Amino acid sequence: MLSNKTKYNMIIIIYLKRGGLMDEVIKLAEKKTKKYLYLALGLILASIILLALALQNQNRDLNPNNLQDFENVDKSLETAKIVIGDTDPIKFATVESQDQGFYFIINDDNIVSIALISDAQYQEIIKDKKVLIGQSKTITNDIMTSSMNFYNANVNDVLTLENYADYLGNYYLDITVDFNNSTIFYYLLIITGILGILSLLVYFKNRHTTSKTIDNFSNRQASISNNLKKANYYSCCDLIITKEYLFLFKDGLVIVPFDKIIWIYENITKRHILRRKDNMIIYTKDNHSYVIDNLEKLPKSNMGTPLELFKNLKKHCHHLLKEEEFDNIE
Repeated sequence: MLSNKTKYNMIIIIYLKRGGLMDEVIKLAEKKTKKYLYLALGLILASIILLALALQNQNRDLNPNNLQDFENVDKSLETAKIVIGDTDPIKFATVESQDQGFYFIINDDNIVSIALISDAQYQEIIKDKKVLIGQSKTITNDIMTSSMNFYNANVNDVLTLENYADYLGNYYLDITVDFNNSTIFYYLLIITGILGILSLLVYFKNRHTTSKTIDNFSNRQASISNNLKKANYYSCCDLIITKEYLFLFKDGLVIVPFDKIIWIYENITKRHILRRKDNMIIYTKDNHSYVIDNLEKLPKSNMGTPLELFKNLKKHCHHLLKEEEFDNIE
């Protein structure tokens, strides 16, 4: 009876025999490389969507002379701003159990608006008269009553329920909330844009690596095809082992002749974000090193253990140095 590993390898060999063996290996490498292209395109598309959302939610200037503009800003859920004049904000009501209060804001044209301001924000405002930016919200009956009573008692006894909106409008500016969604969208845009560009660069780098490998081994295609007739394919580690060659697919197609390998670090365990990651490192005569990772997935894929993979590699390598010899090279 065939083992799971043998059955799996036979499937791969049959798959490779459907066309030119080297061509199928190249297709396999390109398929793995394209995941970076798809990732890059997805991130770039996400960046475009985030840019559209950021532009849609950008701050919109509030013209204090136009109360209808203030209403439109609120209805479209956009942000607004009020320019403070020389007069300090005047508090007419305190929010119970919170360090916040409702204030009259008077601009240079003596237009009065209402804003919800925290005590800490008020201290900053009186030190440096500045533009208040926030989210406009509907004035409630409590705010209307408080503001009307204060206004009639201390400014001018002219406000009634009928003319209230003509003087103070229907909305107040809340500067205590984190209103500016555009900033969040821009930060996400920068992150996704950078990741998209990096993914695209990795894609082109891996394609270049594959193309360079094809050129370097163009005179060995017959030998490679003959080797691929009997191959062990470790999909989780992105490698194929034949009699004379090691094929790596992690960063584009790389072919390493076993007679070039001089040392193998058996197992190096690293912590990768939240999980353990087991690696092997292979060194060659031409001072190149190659990493085989995801060894921790081997037992789950019925392809043996990391130790069995190490033994399989080692039996094909006939030019491995002794430890002291390799230490001298390093």
